[in-house]
Amino acid sequence: MKTNIINTAFKHLKIGRASGLAYSLLALYELMPYAICIINTETFKVVNANHVFLNFLGYTLEEMKEHPFPLYMAEKGRQKTLDKVERMIRTGEISMAFKNTYISKDGKEIDLEWTATIVDNEFLCTVELTTEK
Repeated sequence: MKTNIINTAFKHLKIGRASGLAYSLLALYELMPYAICIINTETFKVVNANHVFLNFLGYTLEEMKEHPFPLYMAEKGRQKTLDKVERMIRTGEISMAFKNTYISKDGKEIDLEWTATIVDNEFLCTVELTTEK
């Protein structure tokens, strides 16, 4: 399976082969004020997420990687979102936008608005908080 450019940059950093571009991409990924999340299209598990995204829901990256992402969704909108995502994968749509409610680590409902694009078997998502935490 191919990996996206962010994960490739992380791998190069870990093995000491990172270029200036890899450092620049990682700095952009971690320092930008926008929430970014990468989810595997087959397992629906989080592959990576920046600190902005993790702060929305209150979980650590390790916790987010443990379960398929739909388990973090509130039940009331889960099936509609899953149907939209499955249609995206099936039809080859490049990107989609959707809103849904998620349950934070402290049990609060958090409304998020997503834009997801499929890149190399992963959803590259930008996420916006639409309710106050």
